[in-house]
Amino acid sequence: MTAETPSDKPDPAELARQFLDLWQRQVSLLAGEGGLADAFALMVDLMAGRHEGGDSTDARGPAPAAAAPGDGGLDRDQLARRLAACEARIDRLERQLAQARRDARATTRRRRS
Repeated sequence: MTAETPSDKPDPAELARQFLDLWQRQVSLLAGEGGLADAFALMVDLMAGRHEGGDSTDARGPAPAAAAPGDGGLDRDQLARRLAACEARIDRLERQLAQARRDARATTRRRRS
Protein backbone atom coordinates (compact mmCIF):
# COMPACT_ATOMS: atom_id res chain seq x y z
CA MET A 1 0.00 0.00 0.00
CA THR A 2 1.35 3.43 -0.84
CA ALA A 3 1.19 6.41 1.45
CA GLU A 4 -1.27 9.04 0.32
CA THR A 5 0.12 12.53 0.00
CA PRO A 6 -2.00 15.63 0.59
CA SER A 7 -1.81 16.47 -3.13
CA ASP A 8 -3.47 13.11 -4.00
CA LYS A 9 -6.68 14.07 -2.21
CA PRO A 10 -9.17 16.12 -4.23
CA ASP A 11 -9.74 19.64 -3.00
CA PRO A 12 -13.41 19.92 -1.96
CA ALA A 13 -13.54 23.59 -2.90
CA GLU A 14 -12.18 22.84 -6.37
CA LEU A 15 -14.65 19.98 -6.84
CA ALA A 16 -17.51 22.25 -5.79
CA ARG A 17 -16.35 24.95 -8.23
CA GLN A 18 -16.16 22.40 -11.07
CA PHE A 19 -19.61 21.08 -10.24
CA LEU A 20 -21.13 24.56 -10.22
CA ASP A 21 -19.40 25.42 -13.51
CA LEU A 22 -20.82 22.28 -15.11
CA TRP A 23 -24.29 22.96 -13.70
CA GLN A 24 -24.17 26.55 -14.94
CA ARG A 25 -23.21 25.38 -18.46
CA GLN A 26 -26.10 22.91 -18.47
CA VAL A 27 -28.57 25.59 -17.37
CA SER A 28 -27.21 27.96 -20.03
CA LEU A 29 -27.77 25.31 -22.69
CA LEU A 30 -31.31 24.72 -21.43
CA ALA A 31 -32.01 28.45 -21.51
CA GLY A 32 -31.51 28.44 -25.26
CA GLU A 33 -34.21 25.79 -25.73
CA GLY A 34 -37.26 28.11 -25.74
CA GLY A 35 -40.15 26.14 -24.23
CA LEU A 36 -37.78 24.00 -22.24
CA ALA A 37 -36.45 27.08 -20.48
CA ASP A 38 -40.00 28.12 -19.55
CA ALA A 39 -40.78 24.65 -18.24
CA PHE A 40 -37.55 24.62 -16.22
CA ALA A 41 -38.34 28.04 -14.72
CA LEU A 42 -41.85 26.87 -13.81
CA MET A 43 -40.42 23.73 -12.20
CA VAL A 44 -38.00 25.77 -10.10
CA ASP A 45 -40.82 28.12 -9.04
CA LEU A 46 -43.06 25.19 -8.11
CA MET A 47 -40.29 23.56 -6.10
CA ALA A 48 -39.67 26.82 -4.26
CA GLY A 49 -43.41 27.36 -3.67
CA ARG A 50 -43.36 30.63 -5.59
CA HIS A 51 -45.75 29.79 -8.41
CA GLU A 52 -49.06 31.58 -8.02
CA GLY A 53 -50.72 30.24 -11.16
CA GLY A 54 -52.77 32.38 -13.48
CA ASP A 55 -50.10 32.69 -16.14
CA SER A 56 -50.19 31.20 -19.62
CA THR A 57 -49.87 27.62 -18.38
CA ASP A 58 -53.01 25.53 -18.69
CA ALA A 59 -54.21 24.46 -15.24
CA ARG A 60 -55.98 21.46 -16.75
CA GLY A 61 -52.68 19.97 -17.88
CA PRO A 62 -51.94 18.31 -21.19
CA ALA A 63 -54.60 16.72 -23.35
CA PRO A 64 -55.25 13.05 -22.65
CA ALA A 65 -53.28 10.54 -24.66
CA ALA A 66 -54.87 9.07 -27.75
CA ALA A 67 -56.42 5.63 -27.51
CA ALA A 68 -54.21 2.65 -28.21
CA PRO A 69 -54.52 1.17 -31.68
CA GLY A 70 -56.94 -1.74 -32.02
CA ASP A 71 -59.63 -2.44 -29.48
CA GLY A 72 -57.22 -2.14 -26.57
CA GLY A 73 -58.27 -5.56 -25.34
CA LEU A 74 -55.80 -8.06 -23.96
CA ASP A 75 -55.14 -11.02 -26.23
CA ARG A 76 -54.74 -13.64 -23.52
CA ASP A 77 -53.87 -16.43 -25.96
CA GLN A 78 -51.03 -14.43 -27.49
CA LEU A 79 -49.79 -13.45 -24.03
CA ALA A 80 -49.85 -17.09 -22.90
CA ARG A 81 -47.90 -18.19 -26.02
CA ARG A 82 -45.27 -15.49 -25.53
CA LEU A 83 -44.94 -16.28 -21.83
CA ALA A 84 -44.54 -20.00 -22.60
CA ALA A 85 -41.84 -19.17 -25.18
CA CYS A 86 -40.00 -17.03 -22.61
CA GLU A 87 -40.20 -19.77 -20.00
CA ALA A 88 -38.87 -22.33 -22.49
CA ARG A 89 -35.99 -20.04 -23.42
CA ILE A 90 -35.11 -19.41 -19.77
CA ASP A 91 -35.23 -23.16 -19.08
CA ARG A 92 -32.91 -23.83 -22.04
CA LEU A 93 -30.47 -21.11 -20.93
CA GLU A 94 -30.43 -22.41 -17.36
CA ARG A 95 -29.66 -25.93 -18.59
CA GLN A 96 -26.85 -24.62 -20.80
CA LEU A 97 -25.41 -22.66 -17.89
CA ALA A 98 -25.56 -25.67 -15.57
CA GLN A 99 -23.81 -27.82 -18.21
CA ALA A 100 -21.12 -25.15 -18.73
CA ARG A 101 -20.50 -25.06 -14.96
CA ARG A 102 -20.23 -28.87 -14.80
CA ASP A 103 -17.80 -28.83 -17.73
CA ALA A 104 -15.69 -26.11 -16.10
CA ARG A 105 -15.51 -28.06 -12.82
CA ALA A 106 -14.53 -31.24 -14.66
CA THR A 107 -11.82 -29.36 -16.58
CA THR A 108 -10.49 -27.86 -13.36
CA ARG A 109 -10.41 -31.28 -11.65
CA ARG A 110 -8.55 -32.82 -14.62
CA ARG A 111 -5.93 -30.06 -14.54
CA ARG A 112 -5.35 -30.54 -10.80
CA SER A 113 -4.88 -34.32 -11.20
